[in-house]
Amino acid sequence: MSASTPASTSARRGAPNALERRPEARPYSIESLLQQVVDGRIRVPAFQRDLRWKVEDAIQLLDSIHKGYPIGTLLFWQRAAESATLRYGSVAIDGPQTTDALWVVDGQQRITSLVRVLLGQGHPTEEFALFFDLSQGCFAHLLPRETAPRHFVPLTEVVDSERLISWLLDHGEGLERGPAISLGKRVREYQVPAYIVRTDDEHAVREIFRRMNSTGKRMEDAEVFTALYGAREGNSPADLRAVSRALAELQFGTLEVGVLHTMLLATLGTDITKNRVPDLTSSEASEAMRRLEQIGRTIITFLRRDAQIRHVALLPYTQPLVTLARFFRYHPEPHPRSRRLLARWIWRGAITGLHRGDSVSTRRNLEFIADDHDEHVTVQALLESVPQRQAKPMTTESFNFRYALSKVQTSALCSLRPRHLETGEVLSVTGSDDGGGLFPPAVLVTRKGERSPLASRMVHPPVQGGGLRQSLVATDDPAILASHAITPEAHAALQSGDIDTFLRLRAKTLDPLVEDFVDRHADWGDSDRAPISQLVIGDED
Repeated sequence: MSASTPASTSARRGAPNALERRPEARPYSIESLLQQVVDGRIRVPAFQRDLRWKVEDAIQLLDSIHKGYPIGTLLFWQRAAESATLRYGSVAIDGPQTTDALWVVDGQQRITSLVRVLLGQGHPTEEFALFFDLSQGCFAHLLPRETAPRHFVPLTEVVDSERLISWLLDHGEGLERGPAISLGKRVREYQVPAYIVRTDDEHAVREIFRRMNSTGKRMEDAEVFTALYGAREGNSPADLRAVSRALAELQFGTLEVGVLHTMLLATLGTDITKNRVPDLTSSEASEAMRRLEQIGRTIITFLRRDAQIRHVALLPYTQPLVTLARFFRYHPEPHPRSRRLLARWIWRGAITGLHRGDSVSTRRNLEFIADDHDEHVTVQALLESVPQRQAKPMTTESFNFRYALSKVQTSALCSLRPRHLETGEVLSVTGSDDGGGLFPPAVLVTRKGERSPLASRMVHPPVQGGGLRQSLVATDDPAILASHAITPEAHAALQSGDIDTFLRLRAKTLDPLVEDFVDRHADWGDSDRAPISQLVIGDED
């Protein structure tokens, strides 16, 4: 690794300095805390992690407040903020420009939940809408279609004493008002301890955050990275979620934030098994995310064009994404021969299971790649790390789209360019993330008490009316049937209701299809030599 890499810069930075001003420790009542949110002074930044809490967590939070239990300490970083629209579920607030905003460093889950429960639009619009059951003395949540009983007090009414009294006058006839009034008082006056940090030293703020985030519902490494380094000044991409959204526009599917985080670590040249949250400046982190998005686009192009993998759902293992991220970091425009050999590496590792992603193999692959390593030497090392043997894919085993082998089999089905049973049009096999698309392959037929093999699956979108099997039975176009690896004999067996014969005949067609597909992409036995130009020795040598 060269001395100019971000990791080396980070290593020299050392421990953070002591704060020049001690953090201010002060309590906030729930009422004053929410007022600060409404005024736009408290800011939950866009770079913070998504709301991980569920409704059950919000109920427990309100129950702790009602009972006077501690709910933890908040941490704010006082600094300037631009005017912005702040959103908390169904709540939208116009936050003005200010020089002393309180940015939430720790406490986003609690503050966001309180705003949505107590200031939201309520049931059924707000997902986090809660009620207090006066008859049982406990908190409750209703489904959108359910109607609240008379003795359910909406928590949107309790944070303002006048609103609560008005609600009781309008709805509380015959109800005991004491518990509701006591609830409102307990919620409004509950004190939450907070620290306010005033410093320009971002490194110190990040260190405080690390130490305060050692308990509770633990954040994932990617979430910690996003919370620490997400852009505050409108940089693009703002965080790893923004990178994921940008790459999703390529119609290759969604790369999970956790995978992107590991890919980013690989591009930084760090040991991904140890240094999971590297110490970077904000500018270094922003540059790293911009670079990651570009590398992600390059990887997707490579997977589609060279490896013939059309969608992330068809990628047998995600581990190669990490290795490719580092490879394209140092070799952004590899030789065409290198691209072909890397495609072989993808498929051979998928079939042999090398790409399962254990830390030993992943670390070894990354060690092959560095800024001072020759591109062709690196590719040869990656290929040599894959077992040089052919594993015959078994199509008779139970199909499970979560497993690598089933993804390979699905790619083989897609290689036939399957056609729609009713229109005859060639189907798109790019899939989608909104519940549509073609993944996983639909179950065509089943046998009682048995799990379905590949022969019982079909790459096809849902069919209205009688379903997929009925549409297939009614299809008489040999070209359409062939695009789904169904021979006329197998089709006739299905039409007669002979499921066993149909599955046997289709499996007989699928076995050579899948085997040929794997052989064609893994290029077993072919020469893995580097480009001829790299083998020629000049006269001067």
